Amino acid sequence: MLAFLGAVAAQLPWWLLLAGALRKVLLHSGRLQRLQAEGAAVAAGGMLACWVMFDPTVGVDPARESSLAYWLARGEEGLFLIGMMLVGMGYFLERRPRPGLTPWPRAGKAAAAAAILAGGLIALPLSGVDALAGQRLPWALSRLSWSLGMLPFAAAYLAEAWRRAPLELKHAVKNEMDI
Repeated sequence: MLAFLGAVAAQLPWWLLLAGALRKVLLHSGRLQRLQAEGAAVAAGGMLACWVMFDPTVGVDPARESSLAYWLARGEEGLFLIGMMLVGMGYFLERRPRPGLTPWPRAGKAAAAAAILAGGLIALPLSGVDALAGQRLPWALSRLSWSLGMLPFAAAYLAEAWRRAPLELKHAVKNEMDI
């Protein structure tokens, strides 16, 4: 049960990002919103695929012996990074300074930045380690620490998407056309 909760916690930030991005696309389907949704879908889908394939308790190939496992492990890492770049690029272009944009609360921005930085700093020495106490994990420990570091940002992203008014998106669309 603890392993299942850990796997869900590792995937939670990416599913929160996907839910927030889909909410934005439903309000207005501009190219920046679609870019974020596509990136979040790639990241969340890759995390889910690795869990289904490599989980030690319920995975299809936990020993990673099939040829599909080799390609999934390598390909998913690259797709995950591409997904993160798409989300990041779309989000920061969408949040560029402009009139009518409500800023993030300072405390929320500081907490999200600190958590992402902490997750990234913890991920550096754990790079390439994919076993914990002799148990092989579906993801490397660096990915787990990065995921947990992204959790406050993902929660704030989803909250922003739900409280965002369609009027704010009209301003975003107008300014998006100016790019």
